[in-house]
Amino acid sequence: MPQYTIDASSPQDLWKRVERYQNTTLRYPPLPAFAAQVAAAYGRPRLLRCWVTLDEVWDYRTDTYDFDYQIGVHRYDDDPNHFVYDWASTVPTDIHIQEHLRSFSANSDELMLNVRRYERETAEGLVSLDKYEEVVEQVIAFYKDLCPNIRYIEVSNETDYRGFGGIDGTHYYKLYQRVCNAVTRLNEAKGYQLPLGVGGTSTNAVMSRPQLWREFLQNLAADSNPNRMIDFYSVHDYTHDPDRLKAFYAMHKTWIRELGLPDLPIHVDEYGFTDTTGVWTDSLKNAAG
Repeated sequence: MPQYTIDASSPQDLWKRVERYQNTTLRYPPLPAFAAQVAAAYGRPRLLRCWVTLDEVWDYRTDTYDFDYQIGVHRYDDDPNHFVYDWASTVPTDIHIQEHLRSFSANSDELMLNVRRYERETAEGLVSLDKYEEVVEQVIAFYKDLCPNIRYIEVSNETDYRGFGGIDGTHYYKLYQRVCNAVTRLNEAKGYQLPLGVGGTSTNAVMSRPQLWREFLQNLAADSNPNRMIDFYSVHDYTHDPDRLKAFYAMHKTWIRELGLPDLPIHVDEYGFTDTTGVWTDSLKNAAG
């Protein structure tokens, strides 16, 4: 067995305080008091990732909004046109979205709000891209007013996986453009003290499918829309290989230089040292970091 000697006589770098960048879930959200408990145990997060699921706040069948929806209640069981997404992994709760978001907003410096769902309905034409843009603008505006420290809007989540829509990179970028349009209008109309930024793609296992990441960067570089925004990049990784992120950073830096894209923060929203098997012992390993 190899032996290693650690020289702790001189500092190499400042600790990145990775525990101050936290992620949450709407599949089985914790009680609102949990946000304060995390801040007390680990320190107040600088940035915390939260979620809004569009099919819970807006019903495409009736064009109605519920801005304080009860998290995890599936209203589409009898609707064959609504895509399944990850509803099978979602647990109904007694928690409402406004209380959920306010609790994390009060216990973090800033929030990243991931806006997802309706990826498949827009791809199949059940919801038009114009309507998607309208809904996204209404939803972001409401929750930004509720939680003014929302800083970033993240466009969807792991959308190449079936449970998150199973769409291709071309359609993802269409959604990304629509969110940029909506956020540009909101920033101009509202004059937020903390303006909203936009980013993505929150793709998992990029080094196993680097073509997905390059496609997004190429779409960004080719986008001449004056509303185009890119304020951060985001990825996920669940791997046994501790060097894989280092390889991703090197690849990403090379590609953004080649494509003339800005060198911006990369948020690794989700990270774990075990595969996402769903087995509870593996989930505990991932949660332990």
